[in-house]
Amino acid sequence: MKPSSSPIGMPPLRTVRQLLTFMALGVGILGPIAPESRAAAFDLQYEGATSVNGPWLTIPPNQRTSQADGSVAVEAGNLKFFRLRIQGGNTSSPPSVIRIGSLPPSSGLRLSTRVTELGRFLRPLVPIPGNDTNPPLQTPLEGLARVAAWENARFASNAIPIYDPAWQGGREPAYVEIKVVGAEDETTDRGLGGSTREHNFHRGSILLSLTDEDVGIPFFSTRGETPAERLVAQLGLVDGAGRRVLTPPAGHRVMRYGPIFHVLENSAGLPVASLGAQPFKLPADLLSRYPDGRRGDGNASDPEPTDNTTLGRALGFRQYRDYAEFKNDYLSNSVYRTLRDRRAIRARTEMDIEAGRVRECPFDS
Repeated sequence: MKPSSSPIGMPPLRTVRQLLTFMALGVGILGPIAPESRAAAFDLQYEGATSVNGPWLTIPPNQRTSQADGSVAVEAGNLKFFRLRIQGGNTSSPPSVIRIGSLPPSSGLRLSTRVTELGRFLRPLVPIPGNDTNPPLQTPLEGLARVAAWENARFASNAIPIYDPAWQGGREPAYVEIKVVGAEDETTDRGLGGSTREHNFHRGSILLSLTDEDVGIPFFSTRGETPAERLVAQLGLVDGAGRRVLTPPAGHRVMRYGPIFHVLENSAGLPVASLGAQPFKLPADLLSRYPDGRRGDGNASDPEPTDNTTLGRALGFRQYRDYAEFKNDYLSNSVYRTLRDRRAIRARTEMDIEAGRVRECPFDS
């Protein structure tokens, strides 16, 4: 792929060699792999100075350009000396991107077991000759190969780690966001004078859970930029060639609070961008107020209590003062804790069923 057709952090597309034992996206099949693990990930920061004794300054993204061979060109300006500072390798400085090949074998297996299910769900979107719009699969790989939205598509080599504050204190990724992109020979159109332009590059994403606290694939899309990319785009970062930077800056974490709210935190844990709607504060005893599940009927005379109604405020619904209060309440509020517990029960029940272990209903009838 031409370097002008990809945002920084998205290397030239290639076959993913170290993720799944099998998977089909369009006409390409990602064959047998030998997953390897890496003990740590490091961030490499380019720095420059006018003197060998410093002071050393970080080269900002808009003065760096990622080139086709993987090297990086920087604008010298009045700088005469350059160095590469290595940082990270621990949870206090998380990697902003990870190589798909560094995922543990269990994660690759988790994704591969969901491929057929996901493909069968999407296949009704594709016109199929005959009266049966969703006939049985002939092979395990047939499902995604016939999904029009992912025809001739493949995984990008890098993925974005997604964190949940409730998983290991937000220090370890709970998910990984895998971007789906157009095949290399389809991502550019030749224009006048030999120029190229991006064409059908963003083909959605798959969110893979790395834990047993959520279902294997809690979110996917078949078109457009990924949620993390839309979040980072709010920062307005560009590289030296004027291309948007769509990967989180070094030391930043994408925090996921369920499917409708994401926050990009900087290295100090402060929010710098958000995507979706932050929930309002729920009374901690909310679940005990409605033991039989009864609520309002939703009509105009009996509206649902929210933070912007007199009834809602009287019942304890209100807005959070700031992000810190919301994050703390997300971890400690019994309502959120119960919702997470039920989500984990559902995920583990599905895993048991797939493994042939039949369980009793985990919830009271």
